[in-house]
Amino acid sequence: MDVCDKVLTFDDFLSWKIEALREFLGKRGLAKDKPKRELSALAYSAYTMNLPVLPSAKEHEQIRRKDYQSLLLVDGTRIPDPFSLHERWLSEQDGMKSWPPIYLTDIVQYAGVSDMYVCKFLQEYKLGKGQSFVDAKHSGEIFYHPIASNSHLCVLRSECIPSQHLRDDPHKIWIVVEKDTGVIKSSYCTCTAG
Repeated sequence: MDVCDKVLTFDDFLSWKIEALREFLGKRGLAKDKPKRELSALAYSAYTMNLPVLPSAKEHEQIRRKDYQSLLLVDGTRIPDPFSLHERWLSEQDGMKSWPPIYLTDIVQYAGVSDMYVCKFLQEYKLGKGQSFVDAKHSGEIFYHPIASNSHLCVLRSECIPSQHLRDDPHKIWIVVEKDTGVIKSSYCTCTAG
């Protein structure tokens, strides 16, 4: 059961059947295994706070795909999906000479982090924590793809293992970078945050 434009009271929710309350709460990602009075109170609270209905699994997947496709549109040009490119990748040893000049400031600017995080990041960088992750094999080989000879963009891809989950499968990462300037234009990671 879902609500229409009429104003509902707590007593209205008390009159609903348990199945209707569970459906209403389930659509909003809320607990459904409480006694009826608690379900009614929770449903009334969700209603008064105007909690939205969560997208279904199918809708969530469509949103995720649309968001991913938007990452492939860079400067008005659709780049090929880095996960679908299987040829012309250069290994780290062969591709490093073609890497764009990416500096720490490019990464910080792309990430859009606040000054407080920039300071913390720079302190950790100075302490060599970034290098310690490389030494501990948390990051894999970095591959280079030129996209096309006439493209001003290239792709770098790699894998990384989270420091807290060493036995998990590595996350796959890619970034799209301007070849000449090192400006990061787009990025993606298969981790939950993306």
